[in-house]
Amino acid sequence: MLLHLDVKEPGLEEDIAQLLDMADAWDHVVSINEANAANLRRHPKLRLLRYKGPGLFDRRQDVDPQAVEAQLAQPGELVIVDDPRVAARVLRREPYVPGLLFKNYRLVLRAEAEPPPPATNLFHAAAHLRALAKRVDPDSPTALMDLLAAAFPAGQQPEGDAAYQEQRTARIVERAWAAQRLGELGRKTKRIVDLLERTVQQRSLHSDWLYHGLDGALASRALGKLGATESVPKLVAALQRVDPAVRRIANAQLAKYPLSWNDFRAKMYVIPALGDLRCKAAKTFLQEYIAFSDAAASELGPPQFEEATLALLRQRLSRKETVALLRHPNSSVRGIAILECVDDPTEERRSALREAAAWALAMPSRRR
Repeated sequence: MLLHLDVKEPGLEEDIAQLLDMADAWDHVVSINEANAANLRRHPKLRLLRYKGPGLFDRRQDVDPQAVEAQLAQPGELVIVDDPRVAARVLRREPYVPGLLFKNYRLVLRAEAEPPPPATNLFHAAAHLRALAKRVDPDSPTALMDLLAAAFPAGQQPEGDAAYQEQRTARIVERAWAAQRLGELGRKTKRIVDLLERTVQQRSLHSDWLYHGLDGALASRALGKLGATESVPKLVAALQRVDPAVRRIANAQLAKYPLSWNDFRAKMYVIPALGDLRCKAAKTFLQEYIAFSDAAASELGPPQFEEATLALLRQRLSRKETVALLRHPNSSVRGIAILECVDDPTEERRSALREAAAWALAMPSRRR
């Protein structure tokens, strides 16, 4: 096992070094990021290796034999991929070598019947939801709809003191929970769909990205779970919307990106929901989305070409449409299409692979 240590926070180096000493695992570490790890990188037990180039996972170049071959020809000892199968093929390695996993590699966690209360006075979402589930029947669509139907003007008013912030954060979490449960219960009615659509359209603003748009995001997912194909136009509109109100909670770390990126949570749930909604309207939009340029997709939020391809492959596609995905000029689309056709094959998908990417038929399926 090789380790690349990406130390996200300062002040962790001593603890990491202690863990590596305890596990006698220094010789497994092949790379350490420069940020937050200056002392670790100077440790005498380290024998760092060099990457041959940037991550091939970017734009799914790890599924492009030519891109993999080109990087393998560069100086260095390592490549980094999300999927190693094409790299193994180019290196003429065995395509499938099962590894032995010991029983203690898998840790099964069991939740306590009633976890202890939080040690701080800060808002604790899990504790709040445990208390909420004692007041509101999680299996009652009526009770859940009441949570979503209740007026919530504070959802669009993110400014206020600490007490106000805690109250509105709690309401956002409650609304998200109600939407999630309605999707899980699977009982579709017009009122439920209307309330979920309204929640998508009126997703809450919050300066903390953990809560911003959370209610709208889970409402999108619930509409997908309920098979609400009539909601596709409103889901698409939510993805396409660039809401000027987001400026009030904009994250400074996203200042170099379009404003819509601050709505990433609400938007990232829409495309998977469109994959659940198998209908012409959803399919048409997904086909349009994967044809966007990077710049056009970025105007709507962080580009989701891979997610859109996965969603499109859940729609009813003709063989010709599948071939078009396998030959798509966008490598993110093409790579995901190849992997999905290999990993979830049908006779039609195998036929499309034979025409558009015959080399991929030799790859083992990860669902083997």
